[in-house]
Amino acid sequence: MNEIIKIPYWLEPKSISDAKLQIVNLGRNMSEHAWTTSPKLFECKAVIDAWGYEYKTSMVWDKVKHNVGYYVSVRHEFLLIATRGSCLPDNPKLHDSVIVKERTEHSAKPEVFYEIIEDIYKGKKIELFSRKSRKGWDSWGNPPNSLKRKPASEK
Repeated sequence: MNEIIKIPYWLEPKSISDAKLQIVNLGRNMSEHAWTTSPKLFECKAVIDAWGYEYKTSMVWDKVKHNVGYYVSVRHEFLLIATRGSCLPDNPKLHDSVIVKERTEHSAKPEVFYEIIEDIYKGKKIELFSRKSRKGWDSWGNPPNSLKRKPASEK
């Protein structure tokens, strides 16, 4: 059975060594879904590598409304998908790699991404640095800067 970790880019550890200290060895066959923006893309990849995952692919969230950027007006985020061990999707259905959903409150991700992850992988799910609890997922880090575990059974 596959296990999943999802981390948002803005709460990444400050260094690769911090990342290695924070990962919990939950099993060999796992996937990671990490949110990042264009300016943090390579830093996110470094965290994926430090945690022992292999980058596989990405999805793009088109937020519809533009955000302030340094070089261009950014209106998207990436969801990087990486695996450790043998972690093929449980469901072979292919989902579109670009999702267009208007952004809402700060750092809130569209529900459809959770639904896609739940459709692709049927195993245990853990969200690190979660903003809220979700049925069927363990939530670690709610409030965001703590790593206190909230098991899915408590939701």
